[in-house]
Amino acid sequence: WFQHDTDDDSVPIAQGRSARDRVIGRAHCSTNTTMAGSCVSYQGCDPGYPVVFCETSGRGHDIAGDTAPQAVWDFFRTLP
Repeated sequence: WFQHDTDDDSVPIAQGRSARDRVIGRAHCSTNTTMAGSCVSYQGCDPGYPVVFCETSGRGHDIAGDTAPQAVWDFFRTLP
């Protein structure tokens, strides 16, 4: 589960996308995606290795406390 803001001035969004792409490759995910709230869920990943990427804007380097906790909980509830 990733969340990264396009306006992050501490860690550029390109680094977040690069990290996402590495994990997608390691988890053998397909290019098919579905929306998971405001996030993208990658399909076909190895069992037990789901990948969700949430890209926000206008928050900078903020934990997004108003959206992250529920989205994180939803993600971890899906794990075995």
